[in-house]
Amino acid sequence: MEALREGSALVIQSCWRMHVCRKRFVRHRAAVRIQCAWRRRHAMDLLHAHKAARTIQALWRGGKGREIGDELRLRRDAATAIQTAARGLLARRTVAAMRRERAATLIQSHARRRAGARRMREERYRQKKESATLVIQTHCRRYLAMKRADELRMDIVREYAATYVQKCWRGWEARQYVLWIRQTRAAEAIQGAFRRWRRRVAPVRYAAAVAIQRWYRGYKARKWVEFVGNQEWAEINRQVRCAASLMATPMPCVPVQTPGC
Repeated sequence: MEALREGSALVIQSCWRMHVCRKRFVRHRAAVRIQCAWRRRHAMDLLHAHKAARTIQALWRGGKGREIGDELRLRRDAATAIQTAARGLLARRTVAAMRRERAATLIQSHARRRAGARRMREERYRQKKESATLVIQTHCRRYLAMKRADELRMDIVREYAATYVQKCWRGWEARQYVLWIRQTRAAEAIQGAFRRWRRRVAPVRYAAAVAIQRWYRGYKARKWVEFVGNQEWAEINRQVRCAASLMATPMPCVPVQTPGC
C-alpha cells in the first residue's frame, strides 16, 4: 500500500509539476509573443524613425552639401582663378626670366664667340710667329750646319790633300832616293867599268893618239912651212913641242857628281 501511495503521490506530483510547468510555459510563451510584438512594433517605429531621420539628414545634408558644393565651387573657381593668375604671373615671370637668361646666354655666347675668335686670332698669330721663328731657326740652323759641314768638308779635303801631298812628296822622295841609289850604283858601275876600260884602253889610245897627233902635226907643220916660211916654222915647232909636252902628261880622273854626295 505504501508503494501504491508512493506511486500515486509521484504520479500526482509529476502531473502537478507538468501542469505548473505548462502554465509557466504558456505564460512565458504569451510574454514572449507580447515581447516579440512590442519589439517588432518598436523596431518598426525605430525603423520609420530612422528612415525619417535619414531622409531629414539626407535632405539636410543634400542642402548643406549643395551649399558647401556651391561654396566649394566658388572657392574652387576663385582658387582656380587665383592659381591661373598666379601661374600666369609665374609663367610670365618664368618666360621673362627665360628671355633674360636667353638674352644673357645670347650675349654670353656672342661675347664668348668674340673672345674665342680673338683668342683664335691671337693663337694663329702666335702660331704664325712660332712657325716663322721655327722657319728662321731652321734656316739658320741649316745654314750653320751647312757652313759647319763645308768647314768639316774643307778640313777633310785639306787633311786629305795634305795627306795626299805628303804621300806624294814621300813617294817622290822615296823614288828620288831609289833613283839616286840606282844612279849612284849605275854611276859607280859605269865609273868602275870606265876605269877598267880606261886601264885597258888608255895606253893603246894614248899611243894611237900620240901617233895620230904626231902624224897630223907633221902634216900640218909641213903644210905650214910651205905657206909661211922658215920663221914661222920655228915658232910652230916651239908650240908643237909645248903641246907635246902637255899631251905627254897623264889625264886626271874626274869623278861623277851625283845627288846627295
